[in-house]
Amino acid sequence: MKLSAFRRCPLPSLCRQRKTGHRQFRGNAFSKRPARLLCGSIILFLVTCGTVTEHNTAVAGDVVRDLQKQAIEQGTAAFGHWGTDPAKYTQWKTHSNRLIPVYTFGTRGAGKGIDLDSYRGANSPYRDEVKVMRMYGRVPERTVDPSADWMDQTNITDIQRAAAAAGRKYIFLVVFDGMDWQTTRAAAIVNEGAVSYSEGRGRGTHFQTYEADGTAQFHYMVTSPHNEGTDVDVDTQTVRNPGGTIFGGYDASAGGTTPWADPADVGYLIGQPSERNAKHAYTDSSSSATSMTAGIKTYNNSVNVGPGG
Repeated sequence: MKLSAFRRCPLPSLCRQRKTGHRQFRGNAFSKRPARLLCGSIILFLVTCGTVTEHNTAVAGDVVRDLQKQAIEQGTAAFGHWGTDPAKYTQWKTHSNRLIPVYTFGTRGAGKGIDLDSYRGANSPYRDEVKVMRMYGRVPERTVDPSADWMDQTNITDIQRAAAAAGRKYIFLVVFDGMDWQTTRAAAIVNEGAVSYSEGRGRGTHFQTYEADGTAQFHYMVTSPHNEGTDVDVDTQTVRNPGGTIFGGYDASAGGTTPWADPADVGYLIGQPSERNAKHAYTDSSSSATSMTAGIKTYNNSVNVGPGG
């Protein structure tokens, strides 16, 4: 869950070989865009039957690894950086508040609570002040949005519960911690040797193109926690300051309405917004895992306990 800003194609030899050219990278992930914020993608399998075909690709050499190794050793890179400072290749090494992709298999047409349509578009919890209050325990600034299309990561729990109630025998939750839409697209570019998409689900990796007999779906979710900065007394197992120091929430006008959108305020996604924007906490792994498996938002550095401990 980091940031990246690729300024030019990091695979010039591959571009020449495939005749894609550097110009196709401009205005996309490898252009002079603002820093990219990475977070973990989600894959949810709801299985009744069926098989998955293996996909193996033999690659001679590893150009990307060599580029990364050199960038780490030198502390800077011409092709991009992780963070908001172009002079530092790895300035940022933690999570962000960017919208995160969700890939599901066995959900389309599976009924209310399982199908992603239960949580997006008109059914997005972020259109409903009551639902937002229920998730965060308050109504965070600039978080209720009448045009919201995004899910929340607590809805991943809702899907699993609905699937179990419907009698699904196998439910798999796969979390790609550190792999967001931009990272997936970068992998797809390497796999295909070309830029084949600039928005949406895309193609280039097996989980992007696998349709699960027409039951696959794709969307994206908010991962913001209940709060950041909660202080815990481990001896008494109590929370000293309920609510922490920074509340969670999501402001799409600052962070973007899709995972592939350029954020209007890149600092917002890492808790460093401009003065005109709200400040919302970004998640960590434990808080995020709690939301996806227990269906509640909690404070960072906590596992399967509520915001009050």
